[in-house]
Amino acid sequence: MPLYLRVLNFNYVLKTLSQESIRVLISYARTAMEARQKTYCENPREKASFFSVLFFLWTYGIFKRGYTKLFGIEDLCAPLKNDRSQKVGDNLQINWNKEVNDKRKRNSKATPSLLKALYNTFKKEFLYLGIVHVLKEMVLGITRPFVLGMFLSYFKVASTTATETAAVAGGALVLITFLNSLLNAHYNTMSSHIGLRMRAAVCSLVFRKCLKLDMVSTRETAPGQIVNLVSNDVSRFDLVTVTSHFMWSSPIISLIVTYIIYKDIGNAAFFGLAAAFCVIPLQSYAGKITCRYRMSIARKTDVRVRLMDEVIAGIQVIKMYAWEKPFTALVDQARKIEIGVVQKTSYLRGLYMTFNLFTTRMALFCTLTSFIFFGGRLSTDRVFVVAAYFNLLAHTMCGMFVRGFAEICEAFVSISRLQNFLLLGEHEPRKINSVHSNGKGHVSLDNVTAQWSLQNADLTLNAVSITFKPKQLACIIGAIGAGKTSLLHIILNELRISSGKVSLGGTVSYASQEPWIFAATIRQNILFGLPYLRRRYADVIRVCALQDDFDSLPNGDFTVVGERGASLSGGQKARINLARAVYKNADIYLLDDPLSAVDMHVGKHLFEDCISGIRPSW
Repeated sequence: MPLYLRVLNFNYVLKTLSQESIRVLISYARTAMEARQKTYCENPREKASFFSVLFFLWTYGIFKRGYTKLFGIEDLCAPLKNDRSQKVGDNLQINWNKEVNDKRKRNSKATPSLLKALYNTFKKEFLYLGIVHVLKEMVLGITRPFVLGMFLSYFKVASTTATETAAVAGGALVLITFLNSLLNAHYNTMSSHIGLRMRAAVCSLVFRKCLKLDMVSTRETAPGQIVNLVSNDVSRFDLVTVTSHFMWSSPIISLIVTYIIYKDIGNAAFFGLAAAFCVIPLQSYAGKITCRYRMSIARKTDVRVRLMDEVIAGIQVIKMYAWEKPFTALVDQARKIEIGVVQKTSYLRGLYMTFNLFTTRMALFCTLTSFIFFGGRLSTDRVFVVAAYFNLLAHTMCGMFVRGFAEICEAFVSISRLQNFLLLGEHEPRKINSVHSNGKGHVSLDNVTAQWSLQNADLTLNAVSITFKPKQLACIIGAIGAGKTSLLHIILNELRISSGKVSLGGTVSYASQEPWIFAATIRQNILFGLPYLRRRYADVIRVCALQDDFDSLPNGDFTVVGERGASLSGGQKARINLARAVYKNADIYLLDDPLSAVDMHVGKHLFEDCISGIRPSW
């Protein structure tokens, strides 16, 4: 059946249906469209029982599906309700705003702390993680070598340990090992979970900040820097949550272990402890240097990403002039400098791992040698107990404590970079003074002074006073850099004023100097979310001289433009940009150099039919 007959039949059906039937039909169509949208299966952790959560039984279904098939997108589960980025982002946003407002109320010169906002947001989760850490490291970790000694003492020559005691110690050792493995699994899961929630919250905060940046901050912040923040800097939260509780528990565990070893083998314990603790300052210094390298890597990554953004944006010009080799050399040089710092960090990490493997064995050797030198007698239970305590000491103090020191230093660098970004200037909505006496369409600037940057003493506009009456066509001319665009930005509240008053009457529509086209159809670019009004849309297309362009495009105004769509000329972009501003029914139209990209004939048509004759009643 031809298309026009199908349309006629559909219109006929609609006319014969009742209003209730039409509503049912629309509801059915909406339901069908929503059913086609991507849905995820329910998270099995959401409704898992306490017993299932304790022993990770809720993961059985996931492993079963993974054993029978390869995972795909359809196998992804929906996140937990408390883990959604909007939820954690809102919580962090509230605490961050509270931190900023507290500093402003006190008129304090201190900088608002993102670290404090993160602590207030996730302190309950860190408390639960700390309880699990205490049970795992300070209770079971210290008890296990003691029970091991009781069990092994039964097997030495002339042992006085009863069989029942050895059996109880063996059963206790099995139970402690099981509980330690279970708590270790929960600790790693909880720490990773908290780290991911912190990442999601900070990424949400950065995204919201991007939408509120003012013009000055937008110019000073490169897109590559923002990408680096949400990709590299936030990844530090995954590691710092694992080691955070070791920073306070490791010294306590070290004192307890030192006392236990001293009570068992006497003064010989101090020789092994000295061998273990002498490595800690070296590892701490290596962590401090790693922190410096982390800051250097972040800055050099920002430079490289910014360079790549510029190369990609100008790739057509580079190809046209055959500049591939010079720009390849620039990118290689930037990457080479970055890799040089990364290699130094890798060497330090390798040194840290070497100390990790060496410290325990060296401390145990010094302890046992000194014990024999002082006349002590070695036994199986004593050797294994001392070795177990030194392993605990190496894991906590020489391992996780030093690693945590390095991770926290790097996290402080990342938090500092994120904090500086969050403290950039924001676009603050200015309260518009409505001029009721002069009616809608009135614009007035009274002794307005403004400047783009507070660090720059040069004023962009100085004591400007001007009034535009309703239904008046006003043209502002001047040399390049005279402040024509800055004047429009003041009216749009994109440029802060240091003194003076701005009064507007009615709504504003704006066409920027550089045309902005997003990846969508031409019609969507023009409507920009407004409802489609056929008559008004046709008039806008006519006055903006776009009909001939639509006829030459494969799908007319339904042609997709943007990154993967059809390429448009500069004049076409300028006229679509102008049509977007004109289509909006506003009281004030601000057009920034709308004729610069069109020829004389088209420019005359645009000025006479569009600019001079904008009618809100279209």
